[in-house]
Amino acid sequence: MLRFGSSPSPDPSQQSEDLSSDAVEATRLGIQNLKRVMGFLEKATEKPGEDYEDLSATYGEIWGQFNTEIGHVISNVGGVVMTDYHSGRGGAVFAPLPKARQAAAVELLVDQVFATPTFLIPDGLLSKMQAGGAGDRVLATQQRVLSSLISDSRISKLKDLEARYGAAKVLTTSEMLQMLRKGAWSEASSSEPVVGLYRRNLQRAYINTLIGLLENKNSDTRATAVGELRTIAQMARKATAASKDSDTALHFDDIARMIE
Repeated sequence: MLRFGSSPSPDPSQQSEDLSSDAVEATRLGIQNLKRVMGFLEKATEKPGEDYEDLSATYGEIWGQFNTEIGHVISNVGGVVMTDYHSGRGGAVFAPLPKARQAAAVELLVDQVFATPTFLIPDGLLSKMQAGGAGDRVLATQQRVLSSLISDSRISKLKDLEARYGAAKVLTTSEMLQMLRKGAWSEASSSEPVVGLYRRNLQRAYINTLIGLLENKNSDTRATAVGELRTIAQMARKATAASKDSDTALHFDDIARMIE
């Protein structure tokens, strides 16, 4: 509670609404709590003869809390710990967050955001509040995570930390992208791929995020994005040929064409 700093800060321990010593574990528990709350939501907000305004408003608050929890985790990727030493009173002011902590943050984001958070979009509840649009909420959260992780600033930060401290001590860009790719494109390695609507939305957003990095010709980011796009294009071509599901085959063919 006594860690203070400016906002935004490269130090993930200096975040508003986050007093945890481990944002990854706190978020895992927080999401478990949200799942529990979702089980009470209808009973707690519905009254006979009244509309579903309270239900809709509270549902929105739960989504907001989910996004807050996830945001606290993102800052751990490429994060540094700052200790406000003054001259003659301590050592290094900045030190990289341990590699294992950074990797755990990416793993949680893959598990809780890239894997569709179905607990937040139950059909029975949504049918009382909206005709459609559940996928929009899911995609908006996924896009926020993608645009933050696969960004010029994040990739530059990871590459700088690797150059300074070595790959053994910090999470590298290639390691992060490998984890993200494995989570976001897991269907592509199946013998007969089938990709649902929410995951197709995620995968298109993934490609568009990488394509957005190609304009930067002044850093390694462009080359990193090109390499990742080529890897995914190869996966998509194989998945197109392997899939017997028409929507999936069309999707992967479209992905390959987008990259080309």
